[in-house]
Amino acid sequence: MKKVILFITTVLTFNFQLLTFNSFAQAPQKMSYQAVIRNNSNALITSTAVGMQISILQGSATGTNVYTETQTPTSNANGLVTLEIGAGTVVSGSFATINWASGLYFIKTETDPSGGTTYSITGTSQLLSVPYALYAETSGTTGVAGTTGATGIAGPNGLNGADGLTGAIGQTGATGADGTIGATGTTGADGIVGATGATGADGIVGATGTTGADGIVGSTGATGVDGIVGSTGATGTFQSGITPGEMLYWNGSNWIAVTPGIRGQNLTYCNGFPTWGACPPLTIGESYEGGIIAYILQVGDPGYIAGQEHGLIAASSDQSINAPWGCWGTLLTGADGTAIGTGNQNTIDIMTGCATAGIAARLCGDLILNGYSDWYLPSKDELNKLYINRVAIGGFASNFYFSSSENNNNTFWGHAFYNGNALTDNKFVSGYVRAVRTF
Repeated sequence: MKKVILFITTVLTFNFQLLTFNSFAQAPQKMSYQAVIRNNSNALITSTAVGMQISILQGSATGTNVYTETQTPTSNANGLVTLEIGAGTVVSGSFATINWASGLYFIKTETDPSGGTTYSITGTSQLLSVPYALYAETSGTTGVAGTTGATGIAGPNGLNGADGLTGAIGQTGATGADGTIGATGTTGADGIVGATGATGADGIVGATGTTGADGIVGSTGATGVDGIVGSTGATGTFQSGITPGEMLYWNGSNWIAVTPGIRGQNLTYCNGFPTWGACPPLTIGESYEGGIIAYILQVGDPGYIAGQEHGLIAASSDQSINAPWGCWGTLLTGADGTAIGTGNQNTIDIMTGCATAGIAARLCGDLILNGYSDWYLPSKDELNKLYINRVAIGGFASNFYFSSSENNNNTFWGHAFYNGNALTDNKFVSGYVRAVRTF
């Protein structure tokens, strides 16, 4: 899985590019920005206008908002949108007055993949480098001001022009006489009300038809004969021994004879079956206690005990291929163990601090498989052992698998099974999960 910075549901990959400018001109008040837009199925959103709101935060990922603008760029055939921060519609603040020399700055992006202003995807990332020209424009030293020149001699005031004469007011014309009001016409007489017509006679009610006769009930069919009872099978017999002291055990399909031992010899129970003498050493890739042996502790490993066999057992198949790690933005106390032996406690701390259903840790912590219920999500170093022995264990995909080791409030450690690299990724991405337990 490619190492990228991702946002909720839709994956955004962004980078910042410095603008090229003449060293003697003022720096353009813009900053290039690119993002790849994906939908809930991780498919690219191509050739589509998307709504975006970009904010510059000072001090921290939740610090003071010093500038906000909106833009509606259109993605290309690869789902990539390109825009210039500082060239959009300003919502608040001024891009030109940002003091890039004053503390840390973060870029917050909010995206509406449908092109509107219902922003459903949010991400915040620190600006690790500020474009040099913008920094220089606010951090350079001001030169010494020159002396003020002498004030020139004031010229004489011009003469005031004479006021013009006021014209005479004309006479008011006479008011015309009101016209006469016409007489009101007479009201016409009401028309005569017509007589009410006679009510017609009711029609004759038709006769009720006769009820048809009920049909004849059919006779009940004869009861079929009982089938023949099958014969009773032969009584089984317990296999007889051949040699005195011989023992028999059932291996699931046959009775197996254990030959008599010698004086002082111990009968040992190995991998579910009795055998004389010591058990043969366990091997990676062997089926054992509900799964496949993934790793056997070596000298120097946490939990190693000389003369005893302990290690990791992996489930024989993945528990999920698209589970989220969960609780992006929340720091889960105690879930940061990376060494062998820390995965179980990491899983407990994740399940305690993150109530989201269906997360990777919960899929493993709640798992009951082949009679065992102590499964958990492996730590970073435990997951590395699964990668090293992936061929012997079997069933792994060439993809990105999750560990239970938290990196910070937004990211966790995982392992790329396609190239062997341990990587950090955002907690809201989905990936592959394989549970383990200890023996």
